[in-house]
Amino acid sequence: MTAGTEGAAIPRRTAARRLLALAVVAALPWTVVVYSGGYDLLFPWGVFNSNPPRILSLPDLFRSTGGRAPARLTTWALSTAIFLVAAVMETIGVITARLTRTDGTDRRLVAGLLVLAAVANLRVTLHLARIGETALPLGVPILVVAAWWRSVRPP
Repeated sequence: MTAGTEGAAIPRRTAARRLLALAVVAALPWTVVVYSGGYDLLFPWGVFNSNPPRILSLPDLFRSTGGRAPARLTTWALSTAIFLVAAVMETIGVITARLTRTDGTDRRLVAGLLVLAAVANLRVTLHLARIGETALPLGVPILVVAAWWRSVRPP
């Protein structure tokens, strides 16, 4: 809780913005992989392959590897898991703030988790680069900006 905010719940619009910001982060591609003949968009929830056009969820990708997932896939799942923890913490914080008339979750916790997800996403890109793929880590700036926005915005 920050000084001067004791006993004041966060406004509904602020709570909605916090959750909407995380929903936008989840809806954007975190990594773009470009190869001859197409591209892949890696989202936290799955992948869109352009050639042939199809969408696979992250659990489907794990099942398709037969239990021997490559490092890039496990790191991608790790970044998604960290992001989900941040989203759950933010949701709990919004609910707690409404019930207890406090600020909710410590914004540094959520911001720190988002930065950790960005670091894990960068590792996905590095794994892809190692095998000769051209990968653009869009998730890194997206997650870092979300972390910055969450950490500097007043409750």
